[in-house]
Amino acid sequence: MLSNMLNQCSEDTRLSIVVYGIPNKDCDAGLSSGGSVKSTDDYKAFLKQLTDAVGDRKVLYVVEPDAVGLLAKENSCGSSAGYLENLKVAVEALSANANAELYVDVGYWMLADSTNSAKIAPIMQELGTCGKVKGVTINTSNYRSTDECTTYCTNFQTAMGKSDMSCVVDTSRNYNGSPTSDWCNVQTAGIGKPPTSETGVSNIDYFMWIKPPGESDGECSTGGTSAGSFYADGFTKLWDQGYFVGEGGLKTIAAGTGVVTQQSNQTSAGSSVDQISPVDQEVSGVGTVAPQDTDSYQTPTTTTASAGSGASQSYTITPTATQAPTQQPTQAPTQQPTESPAEVIL
Repeated sequence: MLSNMLNQCSEDTRLSIVVYGIPNKDCDAGLSSGGSVKSTDDYKAFLKQLTDAVGDRKVLYVVEPDAVGLLAKENSCGSSAGYLENLKVAVEALSANANAELYVDVGYWMLADSTNSAKIAPIMQELGTCGKVKGVTINTSNYRSTDECTTYCTNFQTAMGKSDMSCVVDTSRNYNGSPTSDWCNVQTAGIGKPPTSETGVSNIDYFMWIKPPGESDGECSTGGTSAGSFYADGFTKLWDQGYFVGEGGLKTIAAGTGVVTQQSNQTSAGSSVDQISPVDQEVSGVGTVAPQDTDSYQTPTTTTASAGSGASQSYTITPTATQAPTQQPTQAPTQQPTESPAEVIL
């Protein structure tokens, strides 16, 4: 199944894959726990299935959202859950492909000050000895502004004592920044800058849409559909308050000829949602978006490889090339880890 999905992507494109299957994942909040990967042996099999399917293709891996943050966080469960040893396993396995770029996800909140950044550094240094770690991802599924994330990246490099590892930023919903600590379907959020490698920031390699715009964080107090499903009203707000309207010269959905609907996913601008949001194709109704090599609005390609709860390994793919970044705990943006990705039973 995974190989068939990957075959939809042109050989000359770079895949973007979020690897989210570590045993005991989301050990803090437990919202994305479960799944078929229960042990290190299971994890090795999960990774082998993924790497066999990818082969030697160009690929950017976002490695295990939340894991390093939960490992470094004081009195957290990451250590007892065996995250460090399993992260080493992942880095070694994914690095076997000479055309792979690895960015290990770290919680943005762990880079907000020098004390916590210093806890991240030794973990990343150790992981760097296991394979080709190019850097870290920041703001996964969250709303922190690009300027704020750039500061976090600088804090990370300062803690590391060198700048050979750089960063990727999830810009999918960060256009207006995060005025509060709210993480669930934030009503003031806007779609951020499109995925690209041309970030204009020396220590940020890529902007990436890791959280697909329009994907719900859950049925929270501000409204929303079930976690992982398409949330039409949420997408409308993201679009109307985001980059494409604010800087791209495009119309708001309200100013167009129609509305976004759950059924047709059509926008008032006459485009399908998967054209406006950078999702070219969705599997099980959820896409994952990443950045491209140029600053165009074309759709990029991202895949989420996950050991989803209650099922076997699952993969979510969006065909098109990308080069991509991300970062933060995954469930929705915030310090709580995120909902596991859509599932395709293999």
